[in-house]
Amino acid sequence: MLHRDERRIVMTQAVLVPGVAGVTAPARSPPSPPGHAGLQYRRRVRRNRLRSGLNMLENPADVALMPKHIFITGATGFLGRSLLQRFLKDTNNILYLLARSQTAEEYLIDELAWADVARIKIVRGDITRPRLGLETRAVRSLATAIDEVWHTAAATQFADTYKPLLAATNVQGTKHVLDLGTFFKRMTGFYYLSTAYVCGSRRGRVPEGAFAAPASFNNAYEESKYDAECLVRSSGLPFTIIRPSILIGDSRTGDATGERSRVIYGYILAVYHAILRLFPNEIEFWKQWENRSESRRCAIDLRLCGASSVTKNLITVDDAVNVCLAIRESRDRGGKTFNVVNERSLTLASMLESLQTLLKVHGITFEPGLSLSDIKIARNPAETFAYKMTRQFRPYARVPEPSWMTDNVERLGVARIPMTPQLFTFLVRAYMRSHLLVN
Repeated sequence: MLHRDERRIVMTQAVLVPGVAGVTAPARSPPSPPGHAGLQYRRRVRRNRLRSGLNMLENPADVALMPKHIFITGATGFLGRSLLQRFLKDTNNILYLLARSQTAEEYLIDELAWADVARIKIVRGDITRPRLGLETRAVRSLATAIDEVWHTAAATQFADTYKPLLAATNVQGTKHVLDLGTFFKRMTGFYYLSTAYVCGSRRGRVPEGAFAAPASFNNAYEESKYDAECLVRSSGLPFTIIRPSILIGDSRTGDATGERSRVIYGYILAVYHAILRLFPNEIEFWKQWENRSESRRCAIDLRLCGASSVTKNLITVDDAVNVCLAIRESRDRGGKTFNVVNERSLTLASMLESLQTLLKVHGITFEPGLSLSDIKIARNPAETFAYKMTRQFRPYARVPEPSWMTDNVERLGVARIPMTPQLFTFLVRAYMRSHLLVN
């Protein structure tokens, strides 16, 4: 039997969850229990407030009078989180957030405690399932409401061992979202977030549009995103493809929005843990760190596989979101592709110097031809660890990057955030304080 407070939540759900026709004033919530029970209770209250309320979306005429209704996948991801926050802060649109699991749903409920619940609807579904696993009634209700789709959800693992997951999530998942989109009769835009690295081994200028598959890809992730782009282009939907390069934290706050071990942070974390193997333990490393200065650093011996002259193209997550919103406002976006890259790339040498300065060490070097047999001869446990843990990043550390055409992005006229060594250092320092520093 349901607790009394739970029954009250269920019974007042029609009041607590706004319909498309308008927002009814919410009923007064009962007092929340103390402690952990209180936290669970408050989550239940917000969950019922943020539930999709799809059963209330029946009148297309009412829907037409409301702000844009935007369906977002990947709202808990790196870019998705930042995009969601900007939609909530800068627009009055109604947002439908796909949540794959109870954990994802609770994360959104807690993360969006500051937001107007009248503008948020959480939809439980999974992109790896046909129609995202939604019931027929839910699909019909969404079909009368959704104006835009932002498909940002993706698996981002590079290793070939994840190829089945990448195919199921990035390729089949995109197909399922596209198939669902065919029911959305009001939809004016399907925005697909791809990657600038769909070019694989292709060298030279990468066009803002379709191109023949490269001779090879650096990993299964790139290949899956290329295949997904092909599906989007052939879908018949009013698509726009957005290709950001390597995402890093917010340029103003340094916030990595919860990222710890993915994208560029995965490489930083691997190098950090390799360095720790040259010290008795992590606590001892940070004790010594406190007694050192950036001008008086600890000498270590650590070789990484890569070429110091290779450049990497990084964009801050707020820069990427700025461009995404400018694309959305553009009248010339339909059927277009946008290479969202930085005008300035950083060399691995520059990035490594920032990391060494912040960790107060020196002696890390890049060697393009470094092999595991070379490392075994040196008997350096830190190098062995680094070689294994950076395996998936190795192609990006050894091979020069392509250059990208950016005419479509430049025509938007949006102010960009250039990447500099100083900004990179600021972003890595913020990451260290949030995820590495041991007090």
